[in-house]
Amino acid sequence: MFYIANHRSNVYKFLAINLFNPTEKIFKEKSVILKQAQNSLNELEKTFYFKSIECLDQLLDEKIDDLNLRIEYTKLFITSYPKVPCPPYESVYRTEDRLTMRKSTLDVLRFYNRFKLNLSEKFKEPPDHVAVEVEFMYFLTLMEAEAWKNGSHVEAYKYLEAEDEFMSKHLATWVSDFRQCVEKNGKIIFYKAVTCVLERFVKMDLKFIQSTLKKRENFFKPEFYK
Repeated sequence: MFYIANHRSNVYKFLAINLFNPTEKIFKEKSVILKQAQNSLNELEKTFYFKSIECLDQLLDEKIDDLNLRIEYTKLFITSYPKVPCPPYESVYRTEDRLTMRKSTLDVLRFYNRFKLNLSEKFKEPPDHVAVEVEFMYFLTLMEAEAWKNGSHVEAYKYLEAEDEFMSKHLATWVSDFRQCVEKNGKIIFYKAVTCVLERFVKMDLKFIQSTLKKRENFFKPEFYK
């Protein structure tokens, strides 16, 4: 279980990094992180729950131009006339008025606070930004992996329960709409491919999490031993 959690964590790390506003540091690390994610996905494919994600091949083949990537990120997610086509915030996709800082935003923040996590003062975006939600899943899976490694199975299951709750109430509820928006409005392959990987991985991972928790529940049922 440690290895599975660790590989899942690597994929979330890759996705989070590529969903933040691109910086010089990210450009330097991008190829290394991409290869790490590819290796982790290849390992996860050996399990029953994870399948090949073809969108990743587009990223492997894509020649990334730093300037064009920055321009694309800005036009898709930050500022564009007459309006930003794909605001990267959960609340926009879960409310009819498509506004930020709604109830879901505050719920997400409370979730982070449960784990004593706070947003950096340098980060001026709402807490339900897609990159932050994905980074939170990176944190949870990383902590889960550490728990398995240390033999703390009860602790590991607590993190799995948190992953299930966060995905079911937040991340998994809107990534499909977000991906569709990027697919429709994106001008280059990169963010179309990243959000495609995000959507497909989140769906597979949620099924894996819920199945793992269900197996634990069955293990403690009396009929399991008959």
